[in-house]
Amino acid sequence: MSLVPITQQFANNVTGTVLALDQGLRTPYSEEWNFSIQHSIDKNTLVEVAYVGSESQRLPIRWNVDDCSTPGSLVCDPAVRPWRQYSYVYFAANAGFASYQALTAKFQREFSGGFNFLANYTWSKALTDTMEGGANTPLNQMGTCLACDKGLAGFNVPQRLTIATVWELPVGTGKRFLRNVSPFWNRVAGGWAADAITSFSSGNPFTVNAPNNTADPLTNFRANRLCNGRTELQNSNLRANGLYWFSPACFAAPPIGFFGNSGTHILTGPGLNDWDIALEKNAPIREAMKLQFRAEFFNAWNHTQFENPDSTVGDANFGQVTQARDAREIQLGLKLLW
Repeated sequence: MSLVPITQQFANNVTGTVLALDQGLRTPYSEEWNFSIQHSIDKNTLVEVAYVGSESQRLPIRWNVDDCSTPGSLVCDPAVRPWRQYSYVYFAANAGFASYQALTAKFQREFSGGFNFLANYTWSKALTDTMEGGANTPLNQMGTCLACDKGLAGFNVPQRLTIATVWELPVGTGKRFLRNVSPFWNRVAGGWAADAITSFSSGNPFTVNAPNNTADPLTNFRANRLCNGRTELQNSNLRANGLYWFSPACFAAPPIGFFGNSGTHILTGPGLNDWDIALEKNAPIREAMKLQFRAEFFNAWNHTQFENPDSTVGDANFGQVTQARDAREIQLGLKLLW
């Protein structure tokens, strides 16, 4: 196999799709910082408040440097494309940015009777101008304004509360109930524990897209925003309003030859209300051996956890939620420990 030498003449005659790499490619780096205050109220109770921050620079980002955008305008002008002999020039550089700021709070207490309680709350915000579908997918709408693509990160969750409890049931030898039970019945009634993890959180953000009405073949094309989208819903209850998460009337496809005026990840999807419960039984067989049984219930109450809605202008279900996360799952396990 012979390779054609890259000469000026060769470059002048290249057509089609071109992939280009920044010659000054720089190494990505991140900076992190945190500050926390922790206090023991008593020997069984702990509270903590913390601030966590991070910033990443020179992240991988990809965009079409041969696009038709014009600075300070939403007009697509094909005449401004610098290399019109190519379909597009897919440019790779380490020029992306991301930041994360969070306030966290924790409360932990060990109660008498084998009951433990832990609660964690996070209030946070993550921003970026890259990572829409990964570094190999272009985030930008206009190559002349990469800063216009800065917005919430796709993984941003503004608020999250997680509560975890473990309760060793007070039944069996030496416990509150049946403390003098026989060894046989202690193996049956004793050694039980109940666990629960409850999560309440905001949803993830999403972008409202639209059909591409420009001459730019490689772009993440966005809709025109006419109003907020969420506040216009007279009934925001998904189960009673036809599964609409936002009002479709608030978004439209831009006119031919124009880019959309909305940003990235401008709306936040449905949140999470999840209860995971487990029941555990430890049965001693002899001194160094025991049998452990677990019954685990994920999304125990079978509460519907909605995915983000259809967010592409022109789709039949635009504005509606059409998918849900996993329904209740039950898992049984038996383990021999020695």
